[in-house]
Amino acid sequence: MRSLLFVPVFVAAAACKQPPPEAPKELTELSFYLFSEFDSDDDVVAAGMVNLQDWLSKQDLEADVKDRAVSLPVIEGKNLGGLSIPDGINAADQVPIGVPGSSSHPVADQSELFLEPNQVCIESGTTVWAQREFLEGKGCFASGDCDRLEVVQEVRKENILAKVWYDQYKSYRRVILDDGEEAILARSWTEEQFLADGEKNSWDQLFQLDVYLPGKGGTTLRYFAMWSSVVLVGVGEDSYANLVRDGIEESMVFADEFLSGNIESCKNDRDADKPER
Repeated sequence: MRSLLFVPVFVAAAACKQPPPEAPKELTELSFYLFSEFDSDDDVVAAGMVNLQDWLSKQDLEADVKDRAVSLPVIEGKNLGGLSIPDGINAADQVPIGVPGSSSHPVADQSELFLEPNQVCIESGTTVWAQREFLEGKGCFASGDCDRLEVVQEVRKENILAKVWYDQYKSYRRVILDDGEEAILARSWTEEQFLADGEKNSWDQLFQLDVYLPGKGGTTLRYFAMWSSVVLVGVGEDSYANLVRDGIEESMVFADEFLSGNIESCKNDRDADKPER
């Protein structure tokens, strides 16, 4: 009798459960969706990841980065998913760039990148020092016993134009797709403006979306979107956009070489002492 009574209750509960929202398929809206829904239920996030996987699978990921990179709209308001533009900074100053790419290593191997404290020669060549502090999930993320990893990273960026320190927060989550395969979604941000050495230049805002999806033959489909603004005396928006685009591409190359155990392209010293801050 108890089982017979349970059936209509179960059916009623199932009928009341709302299906996840339909994820967008166009890249701009899909980028916003994955960033803003980062903390949502698994099925909501997975819907967006599957659509991005489909989009990436149709791109020529061997093409020159100048042909692969896309311009994106400014991210602000609800699309920030609970994050905020730093005080005193205008979202409209962002130079948003998205770059699709690929890795020759499977998604399962990518966690080696996330769990590496020293991010020099994993990030682009302008990163001369970067150390991660693990806030949550360090001991269980790689094994799959937990699906979240939280870090904060102290970063020193240097090039001929400017030298700056900033603190960056980054969250990773493991997502199981409809076919049972594993993917990784990450987003990162800064919470304040950081003045460069000499205080003429500054790093004003930074939001990033970093996606790892299963590709063919044990490869990984990658997508990296970056919304940022800086003050660099003498550098216009177009020139900065090119720097961002090339930096994203460089970081993908460095990361793959790091996973291969053969760092060739990066000329930075991973064992360098911490610069004065």
